[in-house]
Amino acid sequence: FEETQALLKAGNERAPLVIRVNPLKVTRENFLIFLQKEEVPFAKPCPYTPSGIILDGFRGKVTELKAYHCGWISVQDSASQLVTLLLNPKPGEKILDACAGVGGKTTHIAEFMEDKGIIWAFDLYPWRLEKLKENFKRLGLKEPRVFQGDVVEELVKLGAPRFDRILIDAPCTGTGVIRKHPDIKWARTEEDFIKIPEKQLRLLEGLAPYLKKGGVMVYATCSLEPEENEEVIKKFLKKHPDFELENPEKILLKICPEKVKVLCDGNYLRTYPHKDSLDGFFVVRMRKKAD
Repeated sequence: FEETQALLKAGNERAPLVIRVNPLKVTRENFLIFLQKEEVPFAKPCPYTPSGIILDGFRGKVTELKAYHCGWISVQDSASQLVTLLLNPKPGEKILDACAGVGGKTTHIAEFMEDKGIIWAFDLYPWRLEKLKENFKRLGLKEPRVFQGDVVEELVKLGAPRFDRILIDAPCTGTGVIRKHPDIKWARTEEDFIKIPEKQLRLLEGLAPYLKKGGVMVYATCSLEPEENEEVIKKFLKKHPDFELENPEKILLKICPEKVKVLCDGNYLRTYPHKDSLDGFFVVRMRKKAD
């Protein structure tokens, strides 16, 4: 009861404002010094990610900061940054971002790859992809290959290649980000918890053939509901024995060793608003067996 009460209370609180430094332009250490002297004296490093900064006490608009227009920073919650860190893309690889949106994770992937490699970015809505292109330009990153439409259908039409890594930042009910989108409490229906998992499973099954053997697929939602998370993954793995879960601890021990116990639940990564003020996320990393 106490845990549930704390979670519900956190959903009514103001989320901390977190930014991600573009390491291709500035180090977090140098930018923190600049921030603390010039604009946000109480800014502090995020304990979960190597590029994250928490803007404590800042009540302005990030888009009005000079650093934003110089392409030094992006707005992205720490939990969302962890998704890319678990994907762990490498320079020169071919990456598929299946539900790219406005490019928060897509740009992070490009930065992580040192802007060396190929990214295919898909989304259903053209306005989101236009914003994605704007973000890539602002950050000084080369534009990815951008496609509008249903990723499962479009990959068939395009005769797409195999990818080294695939990110499925799946559409979900958003119950982990209610503090940022309080309308979720009224907008969601019971039917959503039946239909949305069907769409999520369709994405996993539709994209699995496009991953190279030995490649990595990361599935993430900003939902707290088991129907959209572990239950979807269990159904997928039952039909696809050529995929196996990889424990996230190995990667997280290099990034935030003191936080591993908080973040890891067996082979799953989970974050919660009432635990260190992270958005609620579920993330799983799977590898396609080489044999």
